[in-house]
Amino acid sequence: MGKSVYTSNSHNTEKSGNTSDPNWVSQQLESNLASYWLGLGRLTKGSLHVSDELSWEDSGGPYFNRVVDAHLSREVVDDRIDEIKQTFTARGAAITWLLGPSATPPDLGKYLSRQGFSYQESWAGMAHSLSGLETPPAVPDGITVREVQDQFTCRDWLTVVGRSFRLPRQARRVLHRSVLATTRSGVDNEWTHYIVYLNDKPAAASTLFVQDGVGGIYLVSTLPEMRGSGLGSYATWLALRRAQSIGCTLAVLQSTPQARSVYRRLGFGHYCDIDVYRYETPAPTWKRVARSGLRRLRRSFRNANGRTEPGVRFEPELMAERQQNPSHIH
Repeated sequence: MGKSVYTSNSHNTEKSGNTSDPNWVSQQLESNLASYWLGLGRLTKGSLHVSDELSWEDSGGPYFNRVVDAHLSREVVDDRIDEIKQTFTARGAAITWLLGPSATPPDLGKYLSRQGFSYQESWAGMAHSLSGLETPPAVPDGITVREVQDQFTCRDWLTVVGRSFRLPRQARRVLHRSVLATTRSGVDNEWTHYIVYLNDKPAAASTLFVQDGVGGIYLVSTLPEMRGSGLGSYATWLALRRAQSIGCTLAVLQSTPQARSVYRRLGFGHYCDIDVYRYETPAPTWKRVARSGLRRLRRSFRNANGRTEPGVRFEPELMAERQQNPSHIH
């Protein structure tokens, strides 16, 4: 198993800035989010593309491809969107485009929609000034915490994150490679992955990514059958405490609407919104034919039995469902 949780670290990463300035906080939130995804791509040996106009990451597979920073003029915006689409269409991969408040043009979402991107949801950009930290949230008895340091703790972390976000197998492999890469010697101490065990069984998880003195909290997750017991809040608090202990003055995260109240109770405030757009590459002909055949098979089954048997799920249907990359993973 991994090392115990509260390890000392004298490295001070404090960044100057006014945590009471909403604009500055929003800038740090966007910057950390972009660095997180580009860092993830670097760990998984993906292809990174960083310029003054666009920053994006190509994982090399169908999952975790992200445009994370865009500052485009109206004269080139359509051409750049089309170039991104062509890059991923060529190999049948989807792409997610994250739009923060600094993205330009300000109505970039309209350009994306016109070119076939679909709006998915908005994340609340939330931040916590680490000048004061609340006491840890109440959790059930039988809690232990470990950092990911080896194959065993990585497996447990991935079990929680994978099930919580309903990640398909290939997406889990990408995360597995990235997390293991952070445990190797010589890797900068930017990443900390926590697992919360309940009665020696993995139950909740979180990741802290530190960049320029700002602690970004990602992949907060709890096994479905263990939700509602405060374990996700505790996993978040662990990341907050770690960030504070190494000199960060600000912690940031992105929240779905369902989780905002949880983070507010931990002391986070809502500073901006991150809009999520997604482009699904058209499926190859053979996949469209297979899906059509599946629909005919289901209709035949229904007609022969008068109804579909309760609980019956066809494996191709399950695979199609699992291969949808959840836009809410962050």
